Amino acid sequence: MTSSDIETVWSTFRAATAYKVLEIYPEQIVKQVVFTFTSMLQEVNHVDACQWDNQMVAEGLTVLNQQAQQDSDPLALTILKLNYSVLKPFLLFWAKAKESQLQVKPIRQFLKEFEVVTGMDGSPIDVDALSVQDPIPDQPWLAQWQERTANDIQRYTQDWLTAYLTSPAWAQDQATGVTEDQLDRLLTYVVTQGYDKYRKTPKSWSKKVLAGVLDEVVANLDLTAAELSLTIPAMGHLLEFAGEQGWLNAKKASTYQRYLTDLTPETIERAKDDSNFGPDKQIFNAMVAQGIDIEDEAAVRAFLEQIKAQGGLVDSKYEGGMRLPDGIDLTADEYNLLLDDDDLLYTFAERYEPDPGQDYLRKHHVMTYDGRKWQEDDADSAHVFGIVVGLQVWLRRQDYQLSQQWQVAENTLAMVAGVADMLYSQHLITLEQSTPAIWQEFGRWIQDATPDPDGMRELMRAIAHVLQDAGYMAPQAGDKLIAALTASQPKHQKKTGNVLSFKEARKRRKHKKR
Repeated sequence: MTSSDIETVWSTFRAATAYKVLEIYPEQIVKQVVFTFTSMLQEVNHVDACQWDNQMVAEGLTVLNQQAQQDSDPLALTILKLNYSVLKPFLLFWAKAKESQLQVKPIRQFLKEFEVVTGMDGSPIDVDALSVQDPIPDQPWLAQWQERTANDIQRYTQDWLTAYLTSPAWAQDQATGVTEDQLDRLLTYVVTQGYDKYRKTPKSWSKKVLAGVLDEVVANLDLTAAELSLTIPAMGHLLEFAGEQGWLNAKKASTYQRYLTDLTPETIERAKDDSNFGPDKQIFNAMVAQGIDIEDEAAVRAFLEQIKAQGGLVDSKYEGGMRLPDGIDLTADEYNLLLDDDDLLYTFAERYEPDPGQDYLRKHHVMTYDGRKWQEDDADSAHVFGIVVGLQVWLRRQDYQLSQQWQVAENTLAMVAGVADMLYSQHLITLEQSTPAIWQEFGRWIQDATPDPDGMRELMRAIAHVLQDAGYMAPQAGDKLIAALTASQPKHQKKTGNVLSFKEARKRRKHKKR
């Protein structure tokens, strides 16, 4: 596969909604993982991505796992998890795109088997955790991060800044309105990110490095579009000054100025759209907008609790869009595509796993029921489907007019997954296999054994609506579940005592005197 072929694969994936799940990572990391894997398959199989088949991909992932297991580097397995967290959504996307011979069902099945063998689930990792001794993650495609180099870069660029602030050129920049603090923050951030993420020093930057770092500036640095329009040119003047003094190659300094001139307009436009801001910057801006003193710890803590309670910072910036639990912002088209695409729903839902330790597999359950046998794989599938349904319930919480407790994503996902786990553990069925009889029995358990029966019935009605509206059940089937749930609700509710298990509540109902 030529570099242009890889670029085509990358650009297609980068523009897809499936990529949203990977926005937790810097784009360069995701791109490098995709490039490395596609290049590896090309070397081994001598085909480009449109000729991949299921066996090639399976063998490629198996090789990655074997190499990591045999590598003495203490970070090898962590890097494997990073690679897999990127490759899983990429491969599912590429199979669905039908641009190759990959088939979705076999690929999904292989990935499931691969996860059983490796213990991975494809969930994203904290890239900061990649470092054992160094504060900066070392990626296999980058040179090793060195503290001495990082410190040296900070030292000499601060020397440049100190000297520049006494020059006539700085006086001209000051006249435009840029401040010393703004220039200091931009310079420090650019040189730090340039080395930490790309291993490039101010003496070896490329246009791609500067473009990537300026994207990070927009996402994370507290500088407005107007401030960046002044500060980026000022940094270019500083670099020119360093070249005149002989501290930086004069030709490079001139080239950097040209790069910055080319990149500034796009950077400013991105900075005008706060959907490009990272979560921390969005939270900071929201606090400033509400007049919250960021030095007031109690006020900041209260604001963060409020964010958690409402299930996110703010509604989507896009009209008709939706913001996911971890802050990913979807346009209206992307949101509708997500609701209509089971593979995407599963990909996103797995990020929000409420029971990563799989305690649901170790809880009490029947072994047989009505001719069915308990199977660990089936229990796992029922649980994951519960998260998928829970995610849809939460995404549509306004449509279903859910109360405050279900506005919190973690509450809704945990409870719906718990309902799915209970149905499988007691009846060996998944949510979409629910029957009115079982829901009527479940409704009685809700009344006898839960501290907030009304809140649970509200959530159960939303679950039934999702099962019916999303096509998991036949038309009117969800309405029948809601009717059965309503029929189990007593006209005069009574206070309950200790919380009972589903099984115990059913037993008490069976022996209740008439």
